[in-house]
Amino acid sequence: MKKACIFLAAVLLMSAGTLFAGNLDYLSNQSALYVQTLNRNAATDSADIINFNPAGTAFLPQGLHLDLSNQTLFKFYRHDVEGGLSGPGSTFRPELATLFLPNFYLSYNFETAGTGSFALNLQAGVTAGGGDLDYGDGTAGSVYALNILRGSLAGLGLNIGSVSSRSFKASSIYYGVGLGGAYAFNDAMSVSLGVRAVMPRRSFAMEGVYVNSSGASTAVKAEYEYNALGFTPIVGFDLRPVEKLTIGLRWEYETALEFTYRRKELAVLGANPMLDVGAYGGISQILGASGITDGRKFYSNLPHILGAGIEYEVLPGLALDASANVYFLPYADLGGKEKYFTTGYDIGMGATLRILKPLKLGAGFSFTESGATDAYYNKEVLNASANPPLDSISFGAGATYSFAFGLDLNLGMLYCHYLPAGYITLYPNGIVLKGDNKKDVFEIAVGVSFHL
Repeated sequence: MKKACIFLAAVLLMSAGTLFAGNLDYLSNQSALYVQTLNRNAATDSADIINFNPAGTAFLPQGLHLDLSNQTLFKFYRHDVEGGLSGPGSTFRPELATLFLPNFYLSYNFETAGTGSFALNLQAGVTAGGGDLDYGDGTAGSVYALNILRGSLAGLGLNIGSVSSRSFKASSIYYGVGLGGAYAFNDAMSVSLGVRAVMPRRSFAMEGVYVNSSGASTAVKAEYEYNALGFTPIVGFDLRPVEKLTIGLRWEYETALEFTYRRKELAVLGANPMLDVGAYGGISQILGASGITDGRKFYSNLPHILGAGIEYEVLPGLALDASANVYFLPYADLGGKEKYFTTGYDIGMGATLRILKPLKLGAGFSFTESGATDAYYNKEVLNASANPPLDSISFGAGATYSFAFGLDLNLGMLYCHYLPAGYITLYPNGIVLKGDNKKDVFEIAVGVSFHL
């Protein structure tokens, strides 16, 4: 029984601890205007820069600025398994899109504050995560977990048979609410200070059905949610060394997130008499000894982030942008998983062009290095197979139409192609589970900006 407890503890801890690749689910797409160019770290034209260039809000025109947008994501995730215990070869795909990913920003720029200008900022939205994933046929990770559980119980004489069906669902949404201010000393330099409250809401549900040689079936179900609350101090600087050139800098401190498990379901259903409480102590007791219990706490933080950007107006109506973000993953507390990551980053370029007085077009691209090493894909197969942290190339484009009364309509589209990565995982008995992780995402963003 002790052996089974150890195996099952490893299985469930892997599935719940860093389901969405630790802190690599930080969302850089925080507005419809971002989707247009993928580069906003030095922008100074709308309230959404509270997220990208908070010090730049001190350079907004005097008055009230609002930005509200929603993004719809169509997620084409898939990973392959090359035979083995999953069958002669399988492809696993999730079924859910993310229909609503909203963000709201409000900035009020006061006319003067001493010798400069002062802006007060508020933001609310989804800081990290990505919504829901529903694998109706399970994942490579759930194949691994259910077969380890079968093997460990077989060692105790519990013949539950082979896996006949499986499913895996997960959700990860990090809500964020921030407050801050920015002060411009003159027309050339500003600073900002703010804090963002981060409230992750995460959950997973895994189910497997076994059938033995006598036809008896056994269903194993596990469902947990785990939430946290953390605060992110954010410091920003904005410089305009020469006319038409803006340099934006942003530093986000590590966000300490202590998660707490809440059990929603943990059960075994079946007609096999060997599952009853008796000489083996009962499989339900084995499940309860897994180490995931109501109230258990663990850390999985968001890392320090350095953001930098440059914007230069080459010609009247034509601006070029370049941005970079650095994610200091090896230095964050990821519950022990930080050893599998190097420093991640994304870098890109974009441009906006006003072709008519009310119409502005934008386009851009970015490249992301996730920071995940091969060891992460190989050793954390449950986590990586559900939502693998892959390197990616993104392309965005869109348009803004400005109405006469201070209202802008913002539209954007984004395509993100993730570079495939393979994995090789060994079962305790030496059987190999291997395949490739692949992802593509297409999204549509719609938003409005208001200036009063």
